[in-house]
Amino acid sequence: MVHKAIATISIGLLLISCGETGRTFFDQSTEYRPVEAERLMTFEEILQPRRMRMIDDRLYVSDFSNQPSFHVLKPGKNGDLRYIRGVGQEGRGPGEFVLIEDFADADSLVYIFDGQQLKFNIYDPELPAATPVEVPVRTKGRPLSVYGLPGGLFVSGGLFPNERFQIYGSDGQRIAGHGELYPFNESFTGRQLAISWYSFSAVPPSGDTLYLFSSNSDHIEKYSLQNGDLLKTVKGIENPYPRMKLETVQGQNWPVDDGSIYGYLWADADEQYIYALYSGELQSDLDRFKADKIHVLDYNLNLVTAYQLDHYPFTMAADGHGGIYTVTNSADGARFRYLDLTAASGSVTPEP
Repeated sequence: MVHKAIATISIGLLLISCGETGRTFFDQSTEYRPVEAERLMTFEEILQPRRMRMIDDRLYVSDFSNQPSFHVLKPGKNGDLRYIRGVGQEGRGPGEFVLIEDFADADSLVYIFDGQQLKFNIYDPELPAATPVEVPVRTKGRPLSVYGLPGGLFVSGGLFPNERFQIYGSDGQRIAGHGELYPFNESFTGRQLAISWYSFSAVPPSGDTLYLFSSNSDHIEKYSLQNGDLLKTVKGIENPYPRMKLETVQGQNWPVDDGSIYGYLWADADEQYIYALYSGELQSDLDRFKADKIHVLDYNLNLVTAYQLDHYPFTMAADGHGGIYTVTNSADGARFRYLDLTAASGSVTPEP
C-alpha cells in the first residue's frame, strides 16, 4: 500500500473527542498548500464519471451514463493511467446496473454495489467476460459506500433511519447496525434526520475503524468496527450540525438547505492517512455541489495538512502510495489528475 510518507510536519491542533468541547481545525485559520497535477489524462471512453476506488492496483470508475456502467484503468509509473476495459450496461439483470454507488474488494473479487437496486454484482477481474454473480443487499435504508472487512464482512455508511452504519455478510444479509442520529431538529423523523446527516465514509486497510464525513456540516465521526462504539467526534463551532428545513416535494416532506455548508464530498484512506474532499462553502453561495480542498488526517482525526486544488472534482481515490486521483468532466471525456502529495511540502498553520 503506502510506500512513501507525506513530507509534512504533524501539528497539535485542539480536537473535540466524545463529550468534550473546544476549538478544532474547522475553527482555525488553515493555510492551504497548492498542489499541482503530476499527470493530466483524458479518456473519451468515460462519459459521466461518478465514483471511483483503487482495488488491487486497478482504478474502478463508475459511469452515470451506463454506457458502459463502469471502467477499469491500470495505474502505471508516476501516476499514469492506461484504459483497460468498460464493463456492464443499464438494466436489472446480472451484469446490469442502474446506479453504481461504490466498489469493494474481498477474496480477489470486486463487489460492485448498485444503490438503486440494492444489490452486489460480484466481478472477477481475471474473467472479465464472465457474467457476474448477483447478491441482493437486505437492508432498511440506503447504503452509500461499501468496504470489505476481514472475515468476509462488509460495512456501509448511508441513509439509515435509526443508525449511522450497517454491517453485512457476503450473502448481503444485514448483521448489525451502529451509531445514533443526532436529533438537531425534534420535528424531523428518523428518515429525515438520515437524509440530513448524509455522510461519506472511509475505512483504513486494517478494517478496524470507520470514519463518517458529513456533507451538510463540519462534523466527522470515528467508530470502532469491533463493537460499534463512537470513539471520537470532531466538529466546528460555527457549523457543527446540518442546517435543514422541511419542504413539500411531490407530496412528501424533504429536508432542504436552510443555511448549511457544503462539507465533504468524498473520502478515502490508505495505510497512513485519510483523504477527504472538502468544500466549506455555503450551499446558497454555490451553483452546484463542488469542492476544491483536500484535508489529510491521521487515524485519530488530527489534521496533518491541507491542499487547495485548482479544479473542482466531485470524487477522488487514494492510490495507496501517498497520492490521489481526482476526476472532472470535459467536452473531450473524463479528465483525470494524479496528485502526488508526497511531493508537496509544508504543514497546516493554525492561528495562535
